[in-house]
Amino acid sequence: QHFTLGEHILSPPADPQQQQQRQQQQPAATAVAISCCGNYGLVGTDAGRVDRYNLQSGIHRGTYWRKTGQDDVLPAHDGTVIGLASDSTNKLLVTASTDTHLSTWDFRRQTLTADLPLGSAATHLVLHAASDLVAVACVDRVVRMVDVEACRIVRRFSGHSDRLTDLAISSDCRWLLTSAMDCTLRVWDIPASQCLQVMHMGTPVTSLSLSSTGDLLATAHVNKRGVFLWSNQMMFGDSLAVATFTDRPVPVHLPTIAAAASSKQQQQHSKQQQNRVTVAGSGKQSAAAADGSSSSEADDMESDQLSDSESDDSDDQARILKGREVRMVIDGGAVTDDESDDFYNSASDVSDSETESEVSSSDDEAAADVTDDHHQQQGQQKRSRRRRAAEDAAAAAAATAAAAYKQTDVTGAPTPLAPNLAT
Repeated sequence: QHFTLGEHILSPPADPQQQQQRQQQQPAATAVAISCCGNYGLVGTDAGRVDRYNLQSGIHRGTYWRKTGQDDVLPAHDGTVIGLASDSTNKLLVTASTDTHLSTWDFRRQTLTADLPLGSAATHLVLHAASDLVAVACVDRVVRMVDVEACRIVRRFSGHSDRLTDLAISSDCRWLLTSAMDCTLRVWDIPASQCLQVMHMGTPVTSLSLSSTGDLLATAHVNKRGVFLWSNQMMFGDSLAVATFTDRPVPVHLPTIAAAASSKQQQQHSKQQQNRVTVAGSGKQSAAAADGSSSSEADDMESDQLSDSESDDSDDQARILKGREVRMVIDGGAVTDDESDDFYNSASDVSDSETESEVSSSDDEAAADVTDDHHQQQGQQKRSRRRRAAEDAAAAAAATAAAAYKQTDVTGAPTPLAPNLAT
């Protein structure tokens, strides 16, 4: 058997109102969810209808209706369904709509169990399945935390100056993250019902997702094609330097591709410089050895040539050749043969002394290069020691925070975090 994506088209049957009015147009899907067991798919529409499907077969498995009489039924909501989610045991289904109501349903019987007026139209819904707490973002820029079992509002979080775009709850239900079009991202302490930190991103956040361990945050922004990853400074940085329990925005600059490219170019340039220093040091040593060997070879060749010339030619011709060499060095002027011999011999002595000075200078430069390499190695060792110390401090801070997360009061409820343990 071969299975492909899109094998089943989830098409709901016509409701009684459509059959009476003979409307053929299908409503648009506005919210989708999958049950925790993975067997059912839930679809909410702009007509306020909520349907359930079997994901393996694609068969329609029922519709959640509001019963007004013995035979009269209405859709789940009067407005557009913006979010729905089922709990961890498939016992309850939570739905929210633009009709300012949040409803809970019996998942199996498909009957309404409770209805909660929110006071404002909902825009986003997130369920924390382990605690049965639902965070609902509304048009009035207030996030309401609802207890699904009791069907009542237990927390309210307000502070954004523009419409909300997304929200997320940490896996331990300690933090609530909200983003809005005011270019800010807020971190809330759920047990204390206080704002931990406000980050000004420079551009609005359109979507966010927090990892299950709480160490990384992924965000998407307006007019930005990439997904940005942020590290939790409680785990990877200095927790004492993080400002907490304040409404003052902390400016955060988004990284750019140009900055990343320039940093890579700087790293490559520094590596090339190090390679050049190493190659230059070895090259100078080899060049000094080559100069010494070449000078000795040149002297041998010159002596051979002189002996050949003396054996082949007469003394006068040898003096003429030497005089010509002297005249090439001296700019103009006639000299005698004796003067040319003296100058020729003195020039050879000067060349030998210059060669010795060049060899000694090359040795000094090679020693200086070795000293520079030693200093670089010491610097790298110091940086590695600092890095290990920072990692040990971060591990100790994470252990302290983990111990604080497990603390509870007399009633068994989680205790609020201290300011120095928040991120």
